Amino acid sequence: KGKDLAVMEPFRKCTPIFSVFGDVKGQEIILILTAASERELTLKGITERLDLLRPAASHHLKALKQAGIVGVRSCSAENYDYLTFKTAIEDLKPLFFQVEANGDFDENPDKGPDPAFCYADPKIIAPSQSDGIAAEE
Repeated sequence: KGKDLAVMEPFRKCTPIFSVFGDVKGQEIILILTAASERELTLKGITERLDLLRPAASHHLKALKQAGIVGVRSCSAENYDYLTFKTAIEDLKPLFFQVEANGDFDENPDKGPDPAFCYADPKIIAPSQSDGIAAEE
């Protein structure tokens, strides 16, 4: 139990990173900044490349900045957003360290989980009819 608690603090600190990586528009902004020839763009430049209004793009950029994935550089009256994974990587390192230190990782990744600990209720995991896939009976 103490091992689990040791992982929780770095995991919580990384939650914003996981959130933005799970957000489609955040992913698009990362890709747009990656593809930009200048490697940085203003909010206007980002919204021109996205199907988003300025307030929505600003919201996603704010989340990316809080996660340490995007930085901002001010030049005159313009702010330029750019990718900088430095803070995000620094936040992720302790999490990976704790997980590795607390984990009992098998050297054989093909082995899979112990079947004695695998239980799934077929009613819970069966695909719904709306998915176009019939559940096995």
